[in-house]
Amino acid sequence: PALRNTPVLGLLRVQPRWATQLPAKNLHLGSRSSDPYLEVEAGDQKYTSSVVNNNCNPTWPEDEAGYLLVYAKVQAIRVTLYNHATMWTDGFLAQSKPLHVVDALLQTSFGRGPLALYTDKIKLAHYEEEPPEKE
Repeated sequence: PALRNTPVLGLLRVQPRWATQLPAKNLHLGSRSSDPYLEVEAGDQKYTSSVVNNNCNPTWPEDEAGYLLVYAKVQAIRVTLYNHATMWTDGFLAQSKPLHVVDALLQTSFGRGPLALYTDKIKLAHYEEEPPEKE
């Protein structure tokens, strides 16, 4: 909103790679798994990845990527993993602490390393209020 009057600084490339040890939210004939997907929000922009079915250690396709406009190095972003649900509301799996674009770039060695996500809502609450449930 307020940043829209600011010139675009660049593009943030979002490329989901993998996640490990995600909580199992689905029960299928005695086995437990999740159907994770990733959302990255930057202001009123949002990138949503594809769903990786039946996997608590998902890997996304190498060519999957999205782009978000960056207006400032301190622009806030939020990375959240959800469990896709066909009959119920999508559920929280993991989330990054609140980040600025520059912090995310530094934490991931400019896209060459992983970004820490928190599955424990109590630990995440240390950084901000409880993660939002999907609408």
